[in-house]
Amino acid sequence: MNKKFIYIVLLAYVLMISTLFAEKTDTVKHFSTNNLNKILSDGKFFSYAPGHFKFLLPYYWQIIPDKAVQRYKDILRKMYPNKPVQNYVLALQRKALVDFTMPYALVEIETRPMPTVEEVEGEAVSFAPSVRKAFVDLYKSNLFGEIKPMPAVYDPMHQVIVGYCSMFRAKDKQHLTTVTAIYPCRYGYVRFYFTFQQDTEEKYFPVIENIIKSVKFDDGFEYNPSAAKKNNRGFNKTIYTIVIVLAIIWFGFRIFGRRMNK
Repeated sequence: MNKKFIYIVLLAYVLMISTLFAEKTDTVKHFSTNNLNKILSDGKFFSYAPGHFKFLLPYYWQIIPDKAVQRYKDILRKMYPNKPVQNYVLALQRKALVDFTMPYALVEIETRPMPTVEEVEGEAVSFAPSVRKAFVDLYKSNLFGEIKPMPAVYDPMHQVIVGYCSMFRAKDKQHLTTVTAIYPCRYGYVRFYFTFQQDTEEKYFPVIENIIKSVKFDDGFEYNPSAAKKNNRGFNKTIYTIVIVLAIIWFGFRIFGRRMNK
């Protein structure tokens, strides 16, 4: 069995076990700002207020300024004018003088109705095919070489999908690793994309694992499978009601038209 796939499975297992034995504490300090000066050096929870979630920011990591994230998105728009740019709202990296120095992570929010359990499981199944599809143009333009996504694993206890991908970047001939953590929530999905050199995997896998398992949503914004099913039933009920009303209107016009013709 592939070593990378074994790691992903173990990571999901560790996340489930850590959830069972996690200790509660009231001494953790949270932040609801992107101001770098307010991130303490001993590792604190960083709260992204617009998304109603928080995660542990290691003391040797920092939040990348919003302006740098915007520049990153602007570059993507220029490179791929015919493709929509992902909704990156946040980025973090190991402390460095240059923005987006590896290892770093981009955080994306996809706004949509809360997904059902079936949709979340489908998200995990489609991870590898989606990665391959996303990199087709990059491969054709010789920006990237071989891309190897592994099947993603869904941890229902910690409510996160974890996916792994290795790739070769032709520009600087670097072998890269990406670890993706996908969190379903009340307003859709939050995705963390971690990127780093393959030869640093052993060094950064534990760090990334700690960040992934630390992600928490505010009360009322976490994923609730039962509520998702109710929302889905409500949506289906609305569709059925619209169909019935339209059928009645159509039938009424038919009857009325026949009477007028007589």
